Amino acid sequence: MAEAVQNCLNELGVELKLLTITEDNASNNVTMMSALHQRLLEQASINPTNKLRFEGVPSLVRCLAHIIDLIVKEILKNLKADSISNAEAICDSMSSGTTNDEVRSGTFLVIQKVRVLAIWISRHSGRKQTWKRSCQFNLRSFQILV
Repeated sequence: MAEAVQNCLNELGVELKLLTITEDNASNNVTMMSALHQRLLEQASINPTNKLRFEGVPSLVRCLAHIIDLIVKEILKNLKADSISNAEAICDSMSSGTTNDEVRSGTFLVIQKVRVLAIWISRHSGRKQTWKRSCQFNLRSFQILV
């Protein structure tokens, strides 16, 4: 993997301009960063005027979007929010008119209900438009109150 990244950097002529690489949290990325650093050090040592700014693992920047995704997933898990696939299955059963006992009894946690509602609304353009109008109306009503 380090060789492929180095080849891309060389092709673009930016190997000595590289400061950081943004990556997800896959463990093989740390190995790749170390290997890439060694390869670039060897390449830079050919010409003593070359100064490499990339420092390998210390130059690794974790992807903020990935980190936020991991945090949100952990929060939802701790809130027992259930999975998206379960929420989608509930929406499917509601669409087909075959709801299970759990759905009929309403024993879901609030967060589970919100997830199902969000999927239910997003699955149909008419529901999306109705939701959007409702939100706009409520926002205007709130602004009048404030």
